[in-house]
Formats: sequence, structure tokens, C-alpha cells
Amino acid sequence: MEIAGELRKRGIKVYEVYPYATRVILDIAPKAKKRTKDGLSEIIHSLSRFVEVEKANHDEVDAIIAALTVMMYDRGMGILLKGSDGEIVVPRGNLQLGLSGFG
Repeated sequence: MEIAGELRKRGIKVYEVYPYATRVILDIAPKAKKRTKDGLSEIIHSLSRFVEVEKANHDEVDAIIAALTVMMYDRGMGILLKGSDGEIVVPRGNLQLGLSGFG
């Protein structure tokens, strides 16, 4: 992304986040469809376990989930997944927490 590249040039750390992965890992209404009124309402209601959201569209909800993901990563509650095409941060799930003793 152009914006990410420009921010990196300025020394700002940029994280890639996949909001749906966070929804699945944190059980934030993973089966709800964010583009439907009822699905978006369900996601916002479930998201309220982590942050207060009164009203938001699906893009704003994705941005809130991305911010939550990065905050969790910065606080040691997330992991960085590296692949051949880049890196992504996700919250630690029960599987990762359970496997942490194997390292």
C-alpha cells in the first residue's frame, strides 16, 4: 500500500491486520455478516466486551477491530504471523496460549 510505504519511510511502524481473523479468535460474532444490518448489530454488540461502540458502519467496525488487535499485540496478547507475502498480527487465541509452554 502506498500509505503504508510512506509511513514506513517516516519511521512509523505499520501493522497488517485481518479483522475477520480477530473476530474468529476472540469470538466476536464470527458467523455474523458485517454487511447486513442485523449482522453488523450483532458484531457491535459482541465487540462491546472489549470496547464501547454505540454506532458504526462496517468499515468503522473493521478499523476498531484492527486497533484492538494492534493494542493486544503491543500488550503482549498477540502474535506476529510471518508468511512469504508479508506479516500479519492477530490476538493470541486459546491454541497459541496453550502451546506457549512448548517453546
